[in-house]
Amino acid sequence: MKKKIFILFVLSVVILSSVGVFFLLWHSITINLFDKNQHLIEVRKQKILGNDFEITLSKDPIGYSFLYFEDDNTSRTFKGSFKNNSTIKAYFDYQRLEMPIISLYTEEDEEILSNEDYTKTSVNVLNCPEENVLNNVKAGIRLRGNSTKGAPKHPYRLKFDKKENLLG
Repeated sequence: MKKKIFILFVLSVVILSSVGVFFLLWHSITINLFDKNQHLIEVRKQKILGNDFEITLSKDPIGYSFLYFEDDNTSRTFKGSFKNNSTIKAYFDYQRLEMPIISLYTEEDEEILSNEDYTKTSVNVLNCPEENVLNNVKAGIRLRGNSTKGAPKHPYRLKFDKKENLLG
């Protein structure tokens, strides 16, 4: 009887330790996607098993095309080894589309939460006639409306610090 209990105990320790080791091998990698001006576009998280990994970016953010990874690798695949809190940087450029691109960047990626107070932002207008291009023009942005501000797509009010001609 003691022999059976001992064998069961040893088996349960082996099973638990192997499961524990299995869970210790999983790591989380953060992939920060930036435009070529160092503005954050998107953050992606990915789980990896083991210390050595290979990550392939198969899908670009809408309106962007892949340029390179932080190590100047222009291939869409990044190979690396896990370090504490591993973060990878990937850089993208705007795609040439048939319509203007308006990009807004709040200071320190601050969220726009108020429909009364303006949040400081910089405005870029690209992919349009040269006379309408704006680069890092200072403005304020806030939510609009009362009932619609809770909708999935928020309406915004944009107010430039100086008079600007937005798209003619």
